[in-house]
Amino acid sequence: MRHSKLFATLVMAGVSACALTSCDDNKVDIVFYSSAGDTNVPLIQGVVDRFNETSEYKVGVENPGGGYDGVKEAVIADISAGTVPAIAYCYPDHVAEYLEAGVVIDLNQYINDPEIGYTDEEIADFIPGYWREGYEAFGGTSEKDPMYTVPFSKSTEVMYYNKTALQDIVNANIGITQEMVDNIDNWTWEEFWNICEIIETKSKYGKNWVPMGYDSVDNWFITLCEQYGIPYTSATGEHYLFNNEKAKDMLADLNEKYKAHLFTTQDIYGAYTSGLFTKKRDVNKPEDCESCVFCIGSSAGASHQVPDGGEFEVGITSIPQVDPENKKSINQGPSLVLFDLGDSEEAQAKERAAWLFVKELLEPEFQAQFSRNSGYLPVRLSAQEVSDYSTWLESEDPIAQTIKYALGNFKSYFVSPAFNGSNKARSEVGAALNAVLTGNKTPEEALQDAYDMCTF
Repeated sequence: MRHSKLFATLVMAGVSACALTSCDDNKVDIVFYSSAGDTNVPLIQGVVDRFNETSEYKVGVENPGGGYDGVKEAVIADISAGTVPAIAYCYPDHVAEYLEAGVVIDLNQYINDPEIGYTDEEIADFIPGYWREGYEAFGGTSEKDPMYTVPFSKSTEVMYYNKTALQDIVNANIGITQEMVDNIDNWTWEEFWNICEIIETKSKYGKNWVPMGYDSVDNWFITLCEQYGIPYTSATGEHYLFNNEKAKDMLADLNEKYKAHLFTTQDIYGAYTSGLFTKKRDVNKPEDCESCVFCIGSSAGASHQVPDGGEFEVGITSIPQVDPENKKSINQGPSLVLFDLGDSEEAQAKERAAWLFVKELLEPEFQAQFSRNSGYLPVRLSAQEVSDYSTWLESEDPIAQTIKYALGNFKSYFVSPAFNGSNKARSEVGAALNAVLTGNKTPEEALQDAYDMCTF
């Protein structure tokens, strides 16, 4: 860690400001909007306290409430009032809106600074898909393009499965072999749907069970488009591309799978499907209870995928793929954005201080600690080398197992385009998928309505 160099630089940057402003210890110079949950607040506050002991400029953390969207609403309100925080939790969709107000800092000025920036080796230590989000989400193609965010804590989607039930199904000798199950990490969608059909039609789990539950239909639509190479959206030019024939065919196919009772979704089930996955049942009479064998959800939600009392063993694997040799998994979780505080010498010094604070949050040691506490993935690969964390990753803790698995597949993470309206597109395609599954609309009607909602 390079605390001494960072803090020494920060102190030098703030010396002149001390003569202009009060050195009151309670003064907050750098406002950080965060939506971190109660269990993670002490970790962030610990970094704040250590930073403030040495820094001339003091960081203060504020939680506007309402989660990530609450942070966005607070920032938008601040922009309207002619002010901004220094740092904020964000998703690319949010930053796309901030960019229209011209208040977002291009972080390349700090990243490439020879004194307080990152070396090529340090940049290579960030998980590539997470780092690239900072420019790719906004239409950039290389690190020479504006870098508007840096990753803070991330997640992806994984497939949790009931290993106990799956082994029982194999032993029933109904068409699912041990060899098929052993290859679960490389299942194609075609193989997966075939297995779900066997479970539904031939196993004792087919009476009330549904083979698979999927939590986010928004993510599912976007991920399938990425896997199949179907146009979804673009950060530049024509934004809304999803109203196309291939997407219509995709929705029609999913509707057929749904009518065959091969899956359900969070919206249809009425709650996170992890609740269906872990539902209490009589292990000797599984047919008397509704449940599911597979559950696709966030890697950050691993703690919710564990049944009470260890009723069954949980496995973690990749979501099914179109091409297992070229896996595609969605990039999720908050990043950090820094805002333009003004042109004055003091404002520039505060922005510099905000960057140095952000670097402290991205240190491998903190990333490891935050990951273990939150269930999110660290954004630095070297976090896995932190001794306590590396030991924990080898444990039987299901959260550790999930994070370890997800980190092993980091090359599959893809970035979804961000622009003013991308969040709307995301919700509308999810609504279109639900409308088709429930029979309320045809694929043609659903995608046309989604397009109209985005463009009018």
